[in-house]
Amino acid sequence: MMTSEQRHPHGDDGGDTMPWPPPWMLDLERAHDRLGRAAHLLESGAQSGPVDLRPPARALERVFAGIFDAFEERRPRYDAARDALAALDEAAELLSPAANGDAAVGFALDYLREVRGALVRAGERVASLVPRPLPPPPELRASFERPALHALHRPSLTPHLRVPAPKPLEVEVLPPRFERPKTFEELERVTRQMKEMALAPKPARTKAVKPPPAPRPEPPPGFALDVRPALSAGRFLQERVRGCFEEVTMIGVHRAPLLGDPWRTSRVLERRMLASIDAIVALGPPALETLEALVFDSPLKDPSRVFATAMILGCVTGRDTLAMAERVFAAFELDDPQHSAQLGAALKLVPHPYLPLSLRTFLADPDSARRALAIDVLAHRGMATPEELARAASDEPDVAAAALPWLALSRHPGVRAAIDGALDGSVGRLRAAARLAMVLSADVRAVPSLRAALGGEPGEAAAAVALLGVVAGPAEAELLVQNAVAAPTRASVAAVGWAGSKAALPALMALLLHRDEPVVLAAAYALDRMTHAGLYEDAVVEAEEIMVSDVPEPDLGDPPAPLARVVSDPRDLPAEPSTDTLQRPSTDPQRWAAWWKERGDGFDAKARLRRGHPYTPTLSWLELDRWPCTPGERRLLHWELVARTGAYVRFDTNDFVPVQEDSVLAWEPLARNASGNPGSWNLPGRR
Repeated sequence: MMTSEQRHPHGDDGGDTMPWPPPWMLDLERAHDRLGRAAHLLESGAQSGPVDLRPPARALERVFAGIFDAFEERRPRYDAARDALAALDEAAELLSPAANGDAAVGFALDYLREVRGALVRAGERVASLVPRPLPPPPELRASFERPALHALHRPSLTPHLRVPAPKPLEVEVLPPRFERPKTFEELERVTRQMKEMALAPKPARTKAVKPPPAPRPEPPPGFALDVRPALSAGRFLQERVRGCFEEVTMIGVHRAPLLGDPWRTSRVLERRMLASIDAIVALGPPALETLEALVFDSPLKDPSRVFATAMILGCVTGRDTLAMAERVFAAFELDDPQHSAQLGAALKLVPHPYLPLSLRTFLADPDSARRALAIDVLAHRGMATPEELARAASDEPDVAAAALPWLALSRHPGVRAAIDGALDGSVGRLRAAARLAMVLSADVRAVPSLRAALGGEPGEAAAAVALLGVVAGPAEAELLVQNAVAAPTRASVAAVGWAGSKAALPALMALLLHRDEPVVLAAAYALDRMTHAGLYEDAVVEAEEIMVSDVPEPDLGDPPAPLARVVSDPRDLPAEPSTDTLQRPSTDPQRWAAWWKERGDGFDAKARLRRGHPYTPTLSWLELDRWPCTPGERRLLHWELVARTGAYVRFDTNDFVPVQEDSVLAWEPLARNASGNPGSWNLPGRR
């Protein structure tokens, strides 16, 4: 059965009965992909030489415009493809003289030949299509808790290619020319003139002496003597877009709840982010055109700017908007994996209709990091087919690691073979993904494999110990206690709390005396997870400890005052900053010892404990829904629900709060139906 993602997002070219994308669109997509690679080579690899690269760059910009116009039918598709082809030939002709001396230009021309072939095929296919006028865009509607897809009547967003300018010509100052002397008298005269010119003093450059400024009266308190001129309409637009863009950038990084905060508090930040996106769109096409310069002219290639660009433009229809986000990613793409992570985080949220087309182009990219990004986003959004997941699971390690957990949830017959191949590999991240896939697919080999991984590499062992706490039986719970006592780390101690054995409680109380604070805090949180004893303490965090300057202020003898108090009027000084208080489980061993002496006999020694009760999947669901857990803990809770119920509902802590609430609501009946045997350690059978 054809899914909605396989039909045209706008319902044209045959309506819902025609498969999407049509062949002409695939040709245009291939042309756009190769054109983007050629442009990236010219911008990042080409050298300034005898050929001025700016005229061919302007021609390539017209090729982009023609492709985008053909995608959206902003003008007849055949005319747009024909104009793009003419501009492409012009650019290739201008670039040809520089191909022999510059390898980047030569490779760019190879890509442009592929662009030409794709454009020719697209032109032949769209020639028979009947041109249709663009329908009027719908009224703009504000987003509310979920991003809205906005449509504007506008020209295509055309990238401005930043190619190196040619080197300026060197100007050589020639000495004055003298006629060749023919007699001794002329020779003496010319020699005397040359000596006089050499000995003549150079004219001194006189600097204009500025008169001293006139004394100015002091302005009244709260008033300024100099008022800046009013902003022009263009400058106001730039400043407004910049403010909204920085808002999206900031919230994209900081919208995850802090330790101790309920996860639903992120709703306020998400509403602010969506309001900023709506404001940029409401400012019209000039605001969208401002974004490219706003990003590329930034001195830092910050991954958060990749997120903000994709998040904003992913909410506006058109292949050109999504292409701009891809262009920013290609320009910012470095060895830092955060660039891919931030782009993927945005593409998992935006409602753009061309996402399947763009991501499948990434899925065929030679770069494995792009393929890993594509399969992760496609699977997260439910767009990846089982066959695509199976192919990705046998790809390079980073691609396979992204695909394996999703393949395990698809019930594809190749899951076991893909897991076996990953476990036999030498990459720790891929082996960790294979063990997660075994947990999610209820593979009977999951627990033995996790036990064997405890002695592996530190990162691999930390991932294994966390999963083992989720699926542990009595024997594994005892092993986790021994592991935590022998080599206490934050991960190993936390896993003891997830396992939930009553025999582990005295060992966790003993770890409260450990010298490392992370181990002590992990033991306190593990005790609270198991017992729900209600022993909490307030941890005070000073405001000055939250933000620390990169360069320390010099010691001048006096304690430095806050900048706000230094620059403020003495009559209107800001109040002293208040301290932040975090409520957390108590780390006092005596309080826990007293509680254990009073309440310890009330727990069943054979039951798996969670929050003071014999464990059931309903308790995992309650933690996922109501407890102030970190995103990492909520991710583990989701995996625990899958492992302990044998069911699956899509859930991701990266989603907007209403989407998470829908997932949590769908989990409730599944968790309650699997809660008939409180305190049981058993896992459901293989699905």
